[in-house]
Amino acid sequence: MKSFHKSFYKIEAVAKKRRAKVGIGILRPNPEIIKHLKIGARYADLTIVCKKLIKGFNCLALGEVSEEEYSQALINLLQENKIEGMVRGHVRFSPFEKIFMDIYKYKKLRFLGLLRDLDGREWFYIDADPFDMPGPAPEEMLLLIEQAAHYMKMFGIEPVIGMSAGDFTEDRGDNPWIDQTIHNAEYMTKVLKDEGYNITNYAHLIDQSVKNANLVILGPTGSHGNFLYRLLYQIGGALEAGGPVLVPEACIDCSRYHNKYSTHIIWAAAEANLKAEGKLDKVYEPYKDSKKKWSKYRVIR
Repeated sequence: MKSFHKSFYKIEAVAKKRRAKVGIGILRPNPEIIKHLKIGARYADLTIVCKKLIKGFNCLALGEVSEEEYSQALINLLQENKIEGMVRGHVRFSPFEKIFMDIYKYKKLRFLGLLRDLDGREWFYIDADPFDMPGPAPEEMLLLIEQAAHYMKMFGIEPVIGMSAGDFTEDRGDNPWIDQTIHNAEYMTKVLKDEGYNITNYAHLIDQSVKNANLVILGPTGSHGNFLYRLLYQIGGALEAGGPVLVPEACIDCSRYHNKYSTHIIWAAAEANLKAEGKLDKVYEPYKDSKKKWSKYRVIR
């Protein structure tokens, strides 16, 4: 295992600086979830949006209401400064996303994630919108990669990027769509390498990408990446440690289908602490960075 495959401890160290106020949606509590809520409560003062009171925790118990009302309640806590950071938890994504974007006037949400695999390697991953087919434009993906790399550096984690494509360069010609993913991967790798990023194109060798990188482009489209991510943590035994939403607020996304939310709470607390220090910079805009090196290979700048 390479040294850069251990990174969550750096996020945890920021969470330990101060007890932040964190909210989370928990609609289906069980003993394992309660265990991890207690771990999270070592780092943050929790407010739980739930159906029924959960013993030992500060709860906003709403009973049986609509999915939209759970989302609204959690987001209201953040908007009203009753919490400093939030974890989506069991709250359903679609209504949460719509309400969050409406309140904060966002046109698009971008995400980063962290998995801990069965070998103990921790690696960040990004994919595009699962519904963005046949795949994101290279310039959109370049922006997402740069924002992810910038986010990692905010916690003192140096990004080593593993690019992916539908197949190897020498296998062009079998399918137009696969050919396009090959071209896109080659283009993005060339651009980012020229701009000073540590990046290698592993094509469809995801095992080599995970072995040699800590920021993995998980599939050539968001749909592929979403499937891979779900396979890894739902079937393959990986820990889905959290997914920061790349917006100015301290907000951590997650899956609704597991029980181990302690890392998500810790992560939200870490972001809240950075925000309190004026150091939370989650929306990197390369076009406003006067120090950025621009590659001559970029088609659009």
